Amino acid sequence: MKTDWIGSKKTALILAIFFVLGIIFLVGSEYISTKRETAASVVFDENAYTENLEARLSEMIRTVCGSDEVKVMITLEGSAVYCYAQEQTESEYAREKSLLLQQDKNGAKTPILTEISAPKIKGVSVVCKGGKDSEMRKEIINLIAGTLHLSTNRIYVTE
Repeated sequence: MKTDWIGSKKTALILAIFFVLGIIFLVGSEYISTKRETAASVVFDENAYTENLEARLSEMIRTVCGSDEVKVMITLEGSAVYCYAQEQTESEYAREKSLLLQQDKNGAKTPILTEISAPKIKGVSVVCKGGKDSEMRKEIINLIAGTLHLSTNRIYVTE
């Protein structure tokens, strides 16, 4: 009994599975290469960062002081720090570091971004109802100090 191997249903199913897997790998590799390209062009938005922190702190302070009249201002020290992948080469007399580069579809070479560190918080100012009360002020200062890992001398609360 001779079976037509090429025309069997099992062979057709296996070929279909390989075809689908091939499509998935092609699409996946395009997605990964796109992700790498965009990583090099990422810019840290300091305004969005501070606005987000201020809004979250304001909400927490509203809960503590029981008033909707809360304003928070955060000042940053410096700016974001971008870290790029490096390779180190050693010779008999020196060590040299150089950036690792990736090449995009157009042939342009860009450094590989590995990490973005947010800028440090320099200080926080809070204006809220009840900010003159020493107990309320102390509670708000401790809340901010604990949340942002800041020393209390970098936090000012007033009404």
